[in-house]
Amino acid sequence: MSHESLCCLHLAFPRSLEQEVIALCHAVTGLSGFTIVSASGHGAGATLHTAAEVVQGCADRGLLMTVARLDDLRCLLGLLRDRMPAREVAYWISPVLEIGRLAS
Repeated sequence: MSHESLCCLHLAFPRSLEQEVIALCHAVTGLSGFTIVSASGHGAGATLHTAAEVVQGCADRGLLMTVARLDDLRCLLGLLRDRMPAREVAYWISPVLEIGRLAS
């Protein structure tokens, strides 16, 4: 598959939804893999749920990143919207200009 047809999905979500996000990623056959990292949510869309979040001034988030064809990413987003519609889940999709490994 040419890298020109690939996009990267970034999905920011409350950590409490992580297992459900993982399960839905595994349900999309076009995803070959994904990465989830810990993140801190700042700004108007970041609702602070716990005392620790209020003290820190930011929301505990997971940030999923996955590279796939745009149609497969839209399939995943459709599943997410259907099974866990949450205003606190934000996403953006970017084109992939280049992809590869540093060693063969």
